Amino acid sequence: MISEKTNLICQKVCAWLGPVYAAGFIFFWAFIGLNLPPPYATLGPEQLMAEYYGPHHDRLMFGMTLACIFGMFYCIWSVQLTVMMWKRERVPVLALVQLCGGFFTGWLLTEVPAMWLTAAFLAKTGEVTPQIIYSIHKTAWFIWLQTYWITVIQVWAIGAFTLVEHGQPRIFPKWCGWIAILSGADLCLLTLVPWFRSGPFSIGGLVNFWLVYTNWIMFFVAYSIPMLQHLNRMKVAPELAKATG
Repeated sequence: MISEKTNLICQKVCAWLGPVYAAGFIFFWAFIGLNLPPPYATLGPEQLMAEYYGPHHDRLMFGMTLACIFGMFYCIWSVQLTVMMWKRERVPVLALVQLCGGFFTGWLLTEVPAMWLTAAFLAKTGEVTPQIIYSIHKTAWFIWLQTYWITVIQVWAIGAFTLVEHGQPRIFPKWCGWIAILSGADLCLLTLVPWFRSGPFSIGGLVNFWLVYTNWIMFFVAYSIPMLQHLNRMKVAPELAKATG
C-alpha cells in the first residue's frame, strides 16, 4: 500500500507536469518549430518547401521530436485533475468526461507533431515531391484543428464542475469555470478554418490562432495554479485536507 506522503508526492509531480508540458511544448512547437505564427495557409507546395521545410528541416525535426515528448505530459496533468474532481462528485461523470477529453488532447499533442516531423524528415532526405510534403503538412493541420471538440468537452466538463461544486475549501474559484466555458466557446471558431485561406479565421489568423490559443492558455494557467495550491494545503494540513479533499 502506498503511503499518504508518497501519494501526495505523486500527485504533486502529476500537477507540476502540466506547467512543464506548457513551457516545453510552447518552446519546441512554437519557437523552435517556427509556428509563431505558422506558415501561411496560402503557400503552395513549392513555396512551403522553399520557405519552411527546405531551409529549416533539421530545426523542425528537433522541435517536433521534443514537442512529442512534452505533449504527453498533458495526459498526466489531466489525470491529476480527474482525481481532484472525482473526490468531489458523488457519481464522477464530469471527472470522466474531462479525463476522456484530456487524454485524447494529449494524444493529439503527440501524434500531430509527429506528422510535421515526418514532413521535415522527408524534406531533408529529398525522397518525395513537395506535393507529398504539402499533403502531410495540411493533413496534420486539419487533424490538429478540426478535432477541437475533444478539448472542448474537457474544458466544458471542468468548467461545469467548477460552477456547480460546493465543497469547502473550493479547489477552483468560480471565475475559473467561466474562463473554461469561454475557452471552449472560442475553440468552436476553428470550425471556420477550412473556408478561409487568409484573414482572421485562417490558420495563423488573428482569431483562430492568436485569440483562440491565448484564451486556452488562460484556461490552463487558471486551473494549474489552484491545483498546486490545493496540494500545498494538503501538505500543510494533511488531516484537514484528507477530511475535505
